[in-house]
Amino acid sequence: IGAVLQSLYSMQFDGVAVLGPTDEDLADYGLEEPAHRFSFIYKNAEGLEFTNEFVVSAKTEDGLYYAYSPIHDMIVRIDKSQMAYLDWEEIDWYEREYFLFNIAHVQTIKLEGAGVKSPIVFTLDNSKSDQSKGMNSDKLEIYANGQLVDYNLTVTKPSGSQVTETASYNFRRFFQALLTASMEGNAELTEEEMAAFRETPDDECLLKITIHADDGKGSTANICYRFYRYTERKAYFTVEVLDSTSDTGNPTEAQGVFYVLRSFCDKLIADAYRFMEGTEIVVDSKN
Repeated sequence: IGAVLQSLYSMQFDGVAVLGPTDEDLADYGLEEPAHRFSFIYKNAEGLEFTNEFVVSAKTEDGLYYAYSPIHDMIVRIDKSQMAYLDWEEIDWYEREYFLFNIAHVQTIKLEGAGVKSPIVFTLDNSKSDQSKGMNSDKLEIYANGQLVDYNLTVTKPSGSQVTETASYNFRRFFQALLTASMEGNAELTEEEMAAFRETPDDECLLKITIHADDGKGSTANICYRFYRYTERKAYFTVEVLDSTSDTGNPTEAQGVFYVLRSFCDKLIADAYRFMEGTEIVVDSKN
């Protein structure tokens, strides 16, 4: 939405096609029954609101749009580059990365589902971190199913040198892998097929991830992600906003029309066990 608003704010037209157009002119330029209609309310610095509306034709063969605003009473030509979002597919309206969390705000991450041997709950404890200048995670401690994970491991760098790293540092790699998660495109499923997946019990989906976060300023997030394998490579993906930290969710209330790579789910599960076992997590590895 921000990209669209910025485009509207900076949009320029190529020229005026008709001043004071008649109904016939609107019909000639495809604006009598326009392909697109924009309506928005603008509030100025004094708090006064102004309603704006304009209509846009379908794109012509030469890559132009025609737009009409009753406020300015003219039809203008607009190059397609000024309104590229009119050609967007549904996925283009969303951030492809869907784990947009600050590690300092996350309280718990729970992994469960058919791909997990038994539920894994990571609790992130920042109580020892320096919060004097805002929330951070400089002394983050991680608990796995209630047990503090505390170890050192030796990691060999590409140069051949070796360094000692902590469990907390290894978990940050796990979290970094989460941040790289990306929606790939629209799931090639019918509405009925997607509805059937959403009626699947949680213990039968490939992976369910529940995240609880709090920024310390009154803003909380309780979100559940579910992944359902539907081909060898792809997993149907849904999101559900939960009411509270105690809410376990209802898959039929989740929403989603996109897919992710199933390999991401497999790697995430493997990385969770790597962390608990004290094995180095490699963020950009494929498995």
